[in-house]
Amino acid sequence: MADRLSAEKDNHRGLVLVRNPVGLQWEFEPPPCANPTALIGWVMREPDVEGGIPNSVAVLLANVLTRCATVSVLGTPENSNDSESNHLFAGETNFQVVKPTGIIAPQIHKGYPLVTTRNPEIVQTLLCDGDFSWSIKAQRIFLSAPDRLPTLSYEQIDTAFERVSTLNCDDLSNNANVLGLVVPAVDGDFAGIISFSPTFFADLISDLRAECDANHLTWTEVSEADFASTSWFNSNS
Repeated sequence: MADRLSAEKDNHRGLVLVRNPVGLQWEFEPPPCANPTALIGWVMREPDVEGGIPNSVAVLLANVLTRCATVSVLGTPENSNDSESNHLFAGETNFQVVKPTGIIAPQIHKGYPLVTTRNPEIVQTLLCDGDFSWSIKAQRIFLSAPDRLPTLSYEQIDTAFERVSTLNCDDLSNNANVLGLVVPAVDGDFAGIISFSPTFFADLISDLRAECDANHLTWTEVSEADFASTSWFNSNS
């Protein structure tokens, strides 16, 4: 993974973070109970022709997230032919379809395919490809403690997918073993971090900064006004 990031980062200059942003222009609306939150943007030398999250950024995020947490992402693993099953895939990765219960008819919504893993390559692939691609703001990344598995219900995933601002933080942290989420912000050009644990958030931010340092990328924390005026494309050496 490190070799792949090194090979692809020529266009990637660094990350910029703002804590607890409130501007509506970011299309990032965490629930009021979240504490703390952040937005991350990436400075590139040249625009990515495909838009959304550049592959090198997806690799970096996947590397850090799977080191800090058990990661659950929406999508179907490559080479998995049974979309209705609940089983282990690729050794340490669990794949299941979380189906609706109660009055929600399966004919209306067959459920959310959910992959839970600590394999960074699987996370990176699902970020960039598939029906829940980051570039169309369809992805939701649930983060649990490294030694815990999430117990997410259909209703919890559906709320995160459709109405993230109404998430019940206590329900997710106490009943689903979820410490936070990472979601696409405006146009998929930023990553929003929603945390239910200040300690977990601090560890995650520290690891992101360390990953940038290890790969000779810049790491900058700024005010929201400076974040809004950041030049995201900088071809200077």
